[in-house]
Amino acid sequence: MTSPKVIYTCKFNLALNSPDRFVTYNKVTAENNINAMFNYFSNVKKRAINMFDYFEGKINKTEKANLILENGKYATTEDIATRKKQYSKYFEKSNLWLGIISFDNKFIEESIELKELEKLMSTKVMPDFLKYCGFKDINKMSYQLALHTNTKHYHFHFSFIETEPNYIGAKNRLIYRRYGKISKDEMKYLKTRTLHMISCHKEFTPLVIETNKKIDELKKYFKPTERNFILRNVDDLILEENILTLGKMLDEKRQGKDTRIKFNSINESEIKKLTKNIKNYLFKDKNSSLYKTEDEFKKSLSHINDYFYSLNEDNHIKKKKFKSDYSISKEDYIDNYIFNAIVNHAAYKYCTLKKNKSYVNENDIIQEAILKMYKKNKKQSKYDLLVNYLSNINQKNQFKNRYKIEQSIKNINYEMDEAVAEFSKLFKEDYSDHRKEDTI
Repeated sequence: MTSPKVIYTCKFNLALNSPDRFVTYNKVTAENNINAMFNYFSNVKKRAINMFDYFEGKINKTEKANLILENGKYATTEDIATRKKQYSKYFEKSNLWLGIISFDNKFIEESIELKELEKLMSTKVMPDFLKYCGFKDINKMSYQLALHTNTKHYHFHFSFIETEPNYIGAKNRLIYRRYGKISKDEMKYLKTRTLHMISCHKEFTPLVIETNKKIDELKKYFKPTERNFILRNVDDLILEENILTLGKMLDEKRQGKDTRIKFNSINESEIKKLTKNIKNYLFKDKNSSLYKTEDEFKKSLSHINDYFYSLNEDNHIKKKKFKSDYSISKEDYIDNYIFNAIVNHAAYKYCTLKKNKSYVNENDIIQEAILKMYKKNKKQSKYDLLVNYLSNINQKNQFKNRYKIEQSIKNINYEMDEAVAEFSKLFKEDYSDHRKEDTI
C-alpha cells in the first residue's frame, strides 16, 4: 500500500482557567512551555534552504526566523518575542492547539515549490481549517507555522489560539472553545483541504474551466438575446400555456410591480412548483440539444466529484462516492439561473400581452400555435398534427389538454385565410356522419 500523501496529528493544552483542567501548573511553567514551543518551531537549522539565498550568501545571515505568520511572511526575532508575551496572556483563557502536517516528499517535489507551499498553508489552508473547526473570525485567531526539512518527510509544525472569544456556541453566541480535541472529521478536512490546495492548479483548475464552459453553453438557451432562446417557442402548446399561466400568477402576486424577479425571493409554493414543472418539461426530451448540453454539464460535475473522491483515497480516508460542495453549488447556480429566466420571461410576456390587450385566454394561444404548426406541416393528418402534444402528456392532464385543443380548433374562423379553410376541411373529413353538426 502506498503511504498517504498528507498525514496530520495534533495535541492541545487546556487554558489555565479552563473548568476542565485537572492538572494545574503555574503561569511561569506555562510561559516556559510557550517559549520552548516558539524556539523549537523557529529553529533555523530545521529550515528549508532556498537556493537563491545560498548563492547570494544569505544563509544564517538574515534577521528573519523560520516561522511563517498569518500573512505568509517570515517572522522577525522581534515578532517572536512579541508573540511569546501575547500567547502567555491568551493562554489564560484560551486553549492552545499544536499540530504537525507531514507530506510524502515525492508528491511535494512534483507538485509545488516549498516557498509556495509555506504561503499556501498559512494564507489558504489554515484559515479554511479554523473556520471549519467553528471559529468565526480569523482576525481573532493567532497562528503560525514552521516548515522543517531535517527529517525523512517535509513537515509543518503549527499552533493556534483564540485572542478573544471566537467559537460559535449555543444560540450563535461567541465563546472560547471549551473542548480541545480535534475531531476525526476536522482532521479529515485539514488533510483533504491541504491536498486539494496543492493539487488544484494542476488537476482541479482544468476541471473547473471545463465545467464553466458547459455552464456558459447551458445558459445560452435561456438568454433572450440568443438565437436559440428556448422559452420563445409558441408552437409548443403546453409550454406556452404554462408560461402564460405562470405570468398571470406572478402578475396577481406582484400587483403590477415592474421589477426584476428573483426566484429565491418567491414564497408562493404554487408559483415555484409551476416554474420547476416548466424547467422539467424543457429538459425531458432526450433527443434535444438542450438535454444533451445539460448531460455534458452533469458529466463535468461528475469528473469534479471523482477528483475530490480521489483526494480521500490518496489520504487513505474511507468515504463512499459523494457530491462535492463545489458541484452542488454549481448545480444550484444553474438551477437558479434557469428559474430566474423562466419567471422573468413569463412575467414580461404576460404583462406585454395585457398592456396591448392581446391576451384573452389560453385557448387563443393554443389556437394560434396550432395554426402555425399547420402552416409548417400541411401534409400531416389531424392525428399526426396533435400526437406530438398529446403523446407526452401524463394521463391526468391528457383529457384536459385534448379538450382545449379540440375547442380551439372549433373556434377557428372560416374567414381567417386559405390555410385555415384547408385546415377546417381536414378535420371535417375525419368526423363521422352522426357528428356532422359538431364539425368546424
